[in-house]
Amino acid sequence: MQNFRDYLETKRIVTKKRVPYYVAWVSQFFNYFDKNQMMKFLLKKLKSF
Repeated sequence: MQNFRDYLETKRIVTKKRVPYYVAWVSQFFNYFDKNQMMKFLLKKLKSF
């Protein structure tokens, strides 16, 4: 998650104060889904992009 934290801080997508919230949210999201569900989700998002 350090890469994600660095990305948020570098791009200034959110304020530095809110970075821990977003990192925690994404961590919980990844922990909720198993790997098969995650791969399907990511592939779907990549195709739509």
